Amino acid sequence: MVSVCAVVTTAAGAVLMLLCVGPVPLTALRRSALCHSLQGTCQRSRLSCRGRVIPSLCTDGSVCCTTERKRLTWPGLVNKLKRITPRDVCLTNGQRKCERRGGRCQASHNTNCNTVLVNKYCQGDSCTCCLGDHRRCTKKPECTERGGFCFKGKTRVCKSGKVERNWCKGKKCSCCIPGAEKCSCGKANNKRIVGGLTTTPPYKYPWLAGLCIPDVSDSYFCGGAIITNNAVITAAHCLINQFTGEPHKTSVLLVGVGDHNQASTNDDIPGVTRKVKVAEIIIHKHYNSSEPHHDIGIMRLASRLDLSSHPQVRAVCLPSNQDTYEGETGVAYGWGVMNTSTLEQPDMVQEVALPIWDPTCDGKDIGTVKVTKWMLCAGDKGGGKDTCLGDSGGPLTVAQEDGRHTLVGITSFGSGCGDPNSPGAYTRVSTYLDWILENTKNDQLCRD
Repeated sequence: MVSVCAVVTTAAGAVLMLLCVGPVPLTALRRSALCHSLQGTCQRSRLSCRGRVIPSLCTDGSVCCTTERKRLTWPGLVNKLKRITPRDVCLTNGQRKCERRGGRCQASHNTNCNTVLVNKYCQGDSCTCCLGDHRRCTKKPECTERGGFCFKGKTRVCKSGKVERNWCKGKKCSCCIPGAEKCSCGKANNKRIVGGLTTTPPYKYPWLAGLCIPDVSDSYFCGGAIITNNAVITAAHCLINQFTGEPHKTSVLLVGVGDHNQASTNDDIPGVTRKVKVAEIIIHKHYNSSEPHHDIGIMRLASRLDLSSHPQVRAVCLPSNQDTYEGETGVAYGWGVMNTSTLEQPDMVQEVALPIWDPTCDGKDIGTVKVTKWMLCAGDKGGGKDTCLGDSGGPLTVAQEDGRHTLVGITSFGSGCGDPNSPGAYTRVSTYLDWILENTKNDQLCRD
């Protein structure tokens, strides 16, 4: 059913108001559709309208300008209104300008756009263009890594983001990083893992995530790190059912974000701390569950995360080069076992500082595993500090000079926990950058 409306005019034909009755309220989309059905368009000013003005059919202070100068009669108006249903009103033959700019036309009420929305490139009263990479531009890795897109021409297209002129190839091509001033990565909120300390303050590392299977336990059995508004990175072995050897079904997994004390809800942040459903599991194609090589996976979430409104949920920075980080001090954190004799997990997040070894792991094997270039070793050579059971998939980060944290490793495996001269092994993130970017190319990557 629809609302039935009538245009109230003066004897001279001037429009006074639009009266509507019926069970369905006039939403913004429906009002625009009403204007469109009357052969009208929404305009900013009534001065530019050469037809009849109806002020109440458009949003944002616009007016509906119809092409008909004659008075609209009641029977004709009702017949037009009966044909209106809530719908996306993008015209299929008016999308070429948007598509040439690598974009797609979508209804104005659709907020599913990670780049920039521009109204003028699509036809339809409630239609807008979500920009993408311009067809005549080639995107460089620097633009891709920061979630940008390439555009041509004036920079006003990127007025809500940051413009980098040398990150796209092509005449007059530049890279736009949407929302760059709002969404930032690696900012810690200014400490048990074996030999570690409880993180202080809570939510210190807002990209830390926990994996749980509610049908088994509400406790986190693995960790992860938020890398985009729609993706959490973890170890591949965390995503494998250890009984079947097959990937977990997405329906059994939940990802906890904005959490600190996993055993209590008293410290939860309303609207921030939550467990998110998983929409897709992506495991590196070379991972084999019988070996620890290529131990990396991504969980695509069923609902997008807000990475700019709350300090308790942010993304970690990805490494942008092939730095080995040898000699740096990394920090690992999670809800893993603190004591191997009791195998009890802590309620609150624990962290530990670990020296990063050279790429060959000082020539050592870890257990029976030979270290490869895709792995990173970290640990105190004297023992006593290490990650352990339950920390798998969690982040190993290095704080840069500006204080931002870069994800250099993903907790993978080890021989014992905290034994002397036996470092923990981590997946070296910098060697998988192309794979990560390929599987998050439509997401919002916060700049470092």
